[in-house]
Amino acid sequence: MKNIIASVLLFSATLSATAYAADFATSAPTTPFYAGVQVGDATTALGGYQIDKMFSAELSYSKYDQYATSLGLHGVAIFPLNLQGGVPLSLFAKVGIVRTTVDYPNWCGGAFNCAYTDSSTDLAWGGGAQYDFNKRFGARAGVNFGKYKSSDVYVGGIIRF
Repeated sequence: MKNIIASVLLFSATLSATAYAADFATSAPTTPFYAGVQVGDATTALGGYQIDKMFSAELSYSKYDQYATSLGLHGVAIFPLNLQGGVPLSLFAKVGIVRTTVDYPNWCGGAFNCAYTDSSTDLAWGGGAQYDFNKRFGARAGVNFGKYKSSDVYVGGIIRF
């Protein structure tokens, strides 16, 4: 009897989770928050807050290689294109500040192992294109410019909550 009850509960939980996921994917976002991942010259995780239809603020964390990371805060402006056929394509531009930290592991000689860390806070900007699959999911392709890496080409995806 316990096995039957457990099976029924597991089956109903699976059905409700699947229905919730399908409803989530097709419904409109209920909050102004979004998150995303970008891959390219750096791997980046980002979170954003949509201020209005055109402007948002993004916080990002990037890892370039085993030695360099950066934390950035950007203002983003989105410019929807009115293409024939209603293609949901937008151009975006962003500008902000980025704090980059680079760890230089080196050998000091002898039996001593030492490292040197360099950090800088600099202006960064970029732009690209965004294609919205629906109201929740979008794909981006773009380029970032900054002091550490002169250009960082990437593709990525975002999800709106």
